[in-house]
Amino acid sequence: MNVLKTAATAVAFAATVASGATATERWKVPVSFPTGLPGIGEPLKDWAATINAADADIQVKLFEPGEIVPPFAVLDAVRDNKVPAGMAVIGYSAGSIPATALLFGAPFGLGPREYAGWYYQGGGEALTQALLNKNGVHGFLCGMIGAEMGGWFREPLNSIEDFKGLRFRTAGLGADVLTRLGMSVTTLPLGETFPALERGAIDAAEGSLPSVDVILGLHKVAKHGYFPGWHQPVGTGHLVINQGVWDGLSDAQKEAVETSCEAITMKNLTISDSIQAASMAKAKADGAEFHVFSDEMIEAFRKATAEVMAEQSAKDADFKEIYESMEAHKKLVSGYLDMSSAD
Repeated sequence: MNVLKTAATAVAFAATVASGATATERWKVPVSFPTGLPGIGEPLKDWAATINAADADIQVKLFEPGEIVPPFAVLDAVRDNKVPAGMAVIGYSAGSIPATALLFGAPFGLGPREYAGWYYQGGGEALTQALLNKNGVHGFLCGMIGAEMGGWFREPLNSIEDFKGLRFRTAGLGADVLTRLGMSVTTLPLGETFPALERGAIDAAEGSLPSVDVILGLHKVAKHGYFPGWHQPVGTGHLVINQGVWDGLSDAQKEAVETSCEAITMKNLTISDSIQAASMAKAKADGAEFHVFSDEMIEAFRKATAEVMAEQSAKDADFKEIYESMEAHKKLVSGYLDMSSAD
């Protein structure tokens, strides 16, 4: 909580300095996922309220996915100055900027505590900025959740062979891993996942946290929920700002934006962890069952992940640099984290 207090104080200080000295910025801010989704969407409204109340001469208005920008095109719209800023799942831009998939969360990669340490203390912020700056935007980590679910399936999974041929919704690098294992993978916006599952366009789906998946209703069609979320031990959101817009802000405005993201990232994580038990209980009451992937499945996921990471690193220098940085940080802190846990 000290982090939140420090960040809030910094926002207030920056706003005081900026007040009355700079023209008010009015930003239309499209988002990649609905703001009504608990744990991932609702904190976006908290961020907007923080900025708007800070008297930092920045006023923002959030726009739902598809209102002014498609959910997969937020970063592109910001880069092209169609909007000044956006709350993006930047991994959705992996087709044109492969390394953004790592920043979104990597299979068997950094967990929330490790990711925060890498970003704020391990050089991750500088690498993130360098990647985004190459692509015409400035950005900040601005939201973080813990591991997602591994997916919802219509029938129990008995072996890795059961994955072959399944039409599965997911996103990020996990999609490449599962494709390698024989799945037919599609990436849909979260809001389109339940309709696709209900009408049989897909056989199974991975959405997000249980709190999100239950709101979407995935458990009502595919009643077998699997853990762990090996494909994404952490999930992130990023505020991306057009580079020209960022360059035109005062130092105080920049500080207000940055510290508001620090505050909401920590708040987002604590909220997302605390509401999952109730959502899982709701799913069980609706007839859903929860399972754990077998050791055989986890080993297959891990082997395919190593192949995907090596392949992507060989093709893209930015991907290689960021992946190696993340792995080095994980190795640096893993000994302490393992030994300090009583589990």
